[in-house]
Amino acid sequence: MSLNQPQTEIDSTTLQLVHDELRQQKAKLERNIQQLGNEKSELVETLQSHTDTIQMLQERIMSAQTDLVDLEESLYQQIKKEQQRLLEEEEQERRKREEENYQRKKQEEEKKTQLQSSSGHSGVVSSQTPSKNSKNNKSIDPLWADRFSSENSLQREYESLLIQKDSIQKELDKLMEENDGLKQKLISQHEVLKMLRTRVLTATQDLKELQNEMENVQVQQHSARHNEICHDNNSLLSIEYIMNHEGDFTNPQQVIKILKDHIRKLTSHK
Repeated sequence: MSLNQPQTEIDSTTLQLVHDELRQQKAKLERNIQQLGNEKSELVETLQSHTDTIQMLQERIMSAQTDLVDLEESLYQQIKKEQQRLLEEEEQERRKREEENYQRKKQEEEKKTQLQSSSGHSGVVSSQTPSKNSKNNKSIDPLWADRFSSENSLQREYESLLIQKDSIQKELDKLMEENDGLKQKLISQHEVLKMLRTRVLTATQDLKELQNEMENVQVQQHSARHNEICHDNNSLLSIEYIMNHEGDFTNPQQVIKILKDHIRKLTSHK
C-alpha cells in the first residue's frame, strides 16, 4: 500500500502538468485563430474596396468609350457635312465660271457685229484682240477658320479621351494585379486558419482523453485504499523511469503517449 501511493501521486502531478500545458497550447491556438480571423476580415474589406474601385473604373471606361463613339460620330457627321458643302461650293463656282464665259463670249460677238456694221466695208473685218479675262479670285470664306478651329478642337478632345482611356486601363490593370495578390494572400491565410483549427481540435481531443485518464487514476486511487493492488515495477510510472526517459518528456505528444500507456498498465492491475 505504501509503495503504490507515491507512484499514483507522481502520475497525477505529471498529468496535471501536461493538462496545464495543453490548456496553454489550446489558448495560444485560439488566439492565433482570432488574429487570423481579424486579418481575414481586413483582407475581405480590402478586397471589397478594390472590387468597388474596379467596378467604378470599368464604368468610367464604358463612359469614356461611349464618349469616344459619340465624338467619332460627331466628327463623321461634320466631315460629311463639310464635304457636301464643299461639293456645293464647287458646283456653284463651276456654274459661275460657265456663266461668266458665256457672257464674255456674248459681249465679244456683239462687239464684232457692231464693228462690222460701222466699218461699211465688205472685206474681212480685222479680228479684234479679245480682252484679257481677269482672274476670278476666289473669296476666302470667313467661316473656314472657325470650322478648322472647331475640327482641331474636336480632334484634340478625341486624343485627350484616348489618353485618359489608356490611363484608366493601366490603373485598372494595376488594381486587378493587386486584387489577385490579395486573393492569393487570403487563400493562404485561410489554409493556415484551417490548419490551426485542426490542431485545436486535435489538442482538444487529446485534452479530453487525458482528463478521462486522470479521472480513471483518481478512481483507481480511491479503489486502492480499499483493495490490494498487485504491484508490477515495469507497469508503474516511477521517478526512476522519468529520470531515465527525461528526453521523451520534452515533446507533449510523447508525454501523452507515455502517460496513456502507463495509466493503462496501472488501471489494468487490481
